[in-house]
Amino acid sequence: MRILLTFIQWFLTAFAIIMVVGFIAMQSIPSAAIALVAVLLLLPPLQGVFESNLAFLKSRVLRIILALVVLLFSPLPLGSSMARLEFEPIALCSQPQDGKCEQNVQQYIQPNSIHLTAVPEEFPDDLPEGEPEIEVAISYESEPNKQTSIAELNATVKEGTPIQLELPLETAGIGSYTVTLSPLTEDLFVPETTTQFSIWPELVDLDELASLSPSSLKITNLSTCIGSRENASQEAPSEATEEDTCPSDLESFSENVSAIAVDMKFASTESEETTDLRLVWRYLEGNPNLQEGPIVLIDSVVPIPNDLDGFIFTLGGGDRGFPRGRYDLIVFPKTQNAVPIYRTVEIGNPE
Repeated sequence: MRILLTFIQWFLTAFAIIMVVGFIAMQSIPSAAIALVAVLLLLPPLQGVFESNLAFLKSRVLRIILALVVLLFSPLPLGSSMARLEFEPIALCSQPQDGKCEQNVQQYIQPNSIHLTAVPEEFPDDLPEGEPEIEVAISYESEPNKQTSIAELNATVKEGTPIQLELPLETAGIGSYTVTLSPLTEDLFVPETTTQFSIWPELVDLDELASLSPSSLKITNLSTCIGSRENASQEAPSEATEEDTCPSDLESFSENVSAIAVDMKFASTESEETTDLRLVWRYLEGNPNLQEGPIVLIDSVVPIPNDLDGFIFTLGGGDRGFPRGRYDLIVFPKTQNAVPIYRTVEIGNPE
């Protein structure tokens, strides 16, 4: 009997934990707190605590019954305090038609504008008084693990009318972006509504990428450091040895550097396939506004096995080293599901 009760406790504990996580995701903190009480009542390791300090709850059967009652009533605060407003999937495009993006375009070549439209579904009867407000948050990721918030826009939701916003692109750079809708109105729950898009340089053919197959190859980290001149090339990235792994990550180099190592880590898989990785190294002529346009120094494609953990390339500056100025590095797999990784590098600390 004891074994059976312990099994029931663990089973119900797992169920109650799932409810707690679900309520938190739905932003119903009161319901999550009530469900957490059930977790505490059920958790077998707490048996000794009840026996020592709460004698009236010593019985496992009693605690299981109480926990079931608590779980039964835990959803009530959600229904009484939170109205649920859902949206159709977010759509992005360069130019909406009749106030709505007909398709969700997720890749752009240096766009002049990107518009977002979100269509609210039928308004619930328990919606708080007044027109609900939502926040549209935009975050930018130039490379893995480097995500920054670039804008937070507010919008009023009107029944039967799509939300339409023009995203701020004044400082938009090459990389990937995430757009998330969340409620501003108190007692309003909006299920997680998000979409992503990416901005690419003009040298990329998006139609070509769309025609390719997706790949499991994913770059999880990129770092740059002083490389070995013996492995350097001015025309193509050269594969370096394991000893050349970057000990630290540098984005600014002295004027006398002769080679730069590009160290990439991958989320390796057991796939035996190979994915082409494109690496572009450009000289921006020390001009942060790119008014004269970047000069492509290296534009190379290297096949990468999908089961590889990492790879190191070395970029060479020739006998005289690299000219003083600002450079950028663009890396992406040539696949349908590619996103660009972008980094700027300064040599000689240009002003």
